[in-house]
Amino acid sequence: MINRAGHAVRGRNGAADEDGRITEIIEINAGSCVLGVKTGDLRRTFASGRPAEIWTIRREWGCHLAEREGKGVVSHNKRAFNIEMKSGRRFTISLESLKNLLKGHSSYAYVGEIVPAKRTYRNPVGSGMIPPAGRMTGARLSPTVNQAL
Repeated sequence: MINRAGHAVRGRNGAADEDGRITEIIEINAGSCVLGVKTGDLRRTFASGRPAEIWTIRREWGCHLAEREGKGVVSHNKRAFNIEMKSGRRFTISLESLKNLLKGHSSYAYVGEIVPAKRTYRNPVGSGMIPPAGRMTGARLSPTVNQAL
């Protein structure tokens, strides 16, 4: 299931990377975190398919790329840009809207969070109250368990 989590915009003034150089970024406001991806990495990902690095953004006397938080890849059907974070959270952005954001045709793009589906497991033995070993061997467990059989 995909829930709407936030939006992505172009960084206004750029951000200082790990070497202190100012680079253009795309800011991704998703959930309670602010992430960033370099536009050069993003264009390289579109062209070659190699993963782009996703960074956390820290705002102290300007915008800084603090630490690597995950990676971003283009989906197999080439319709989405998927972000996988170290914490296990996953986000997705429409590839067409992200390309329009890079070209300057749009001012934002929606970000969705990929939520894993809850799986229900059934007990293969049947009732979970009686241990399977007692049922298979026919051993006497206790008077109350044997009455239930």
